[in-house]
Amino acid sequence: MDEEVFFNHIMAAADPNDALITANAQKFNALRQFLQDNLTGLQVTRVEAGARIPIYITGHQADGNCIALTTIAIES
Repeated sequence: MDEEVFFNHIMAAADPNDALITANAQKFNALRQFLQDNLTGLQVTRVEAGARIPIYITGHQADGNCIALTTIAIES
């Protein structure tokens, strides 16, 4: 999945009337900006496995090293 699609979905799904959700969306937006500023070839991989979905965000540093971040989405 393209990182833009992933992060845009998070931002679009945030309920502006829910302060906690809005704050989390802003954190994801800051993460997105950091990743875009520091890595190339960003890619998001979701491993569909029920309600707990592992998500891996990968990219490359300027020196060629690959960086991977992982999180879990809870979907019901």
